[in-house]
Amino acid sequence: VGCAHKYVGPITGKTYTTYALINLYGGGPEYDREVKLAEYLKRHPNTDPELKQLMLEGKIRVGMTKEQVLISWYPPSDVHRTVTAFGSSEQWIYGNPLYGAKYLYFDNDKLTSWQD
Repeated sequence: VGCAHKYVGPITGKTYTTYALINLYGGGPEYDREVKLAEYLKRHPNTDPELKQLMLEGKIRVGMTKEQVLISWYPPSDVHRTVTAFGSSEQWIYGNPLYGAKYLYFDNDKLTSWQD
């Protein structure tokens, strides 16, 4: 039996409780997202409020940068990269393709589409 740890989100003030220090910041995935978003907003204070809310809720939209997607979600299971004379593109894979993976597609650092 472990003891509970409480963490307060730097943006919402919400209290997160966890019984194990298994996440990056210790407060669980929602707390981790909130801390990463707070760090991002320090570097990008003029972030669109709608985009900020999407990231806080763990949602994505076309046009997000890879950094913004990583705040909303988590690192992909695998990445396939293609480089051409016109730039680079990436396919991010979330989950196992045999069991219903999600695919995100980026062109030159911007999310252009996804498939689930």
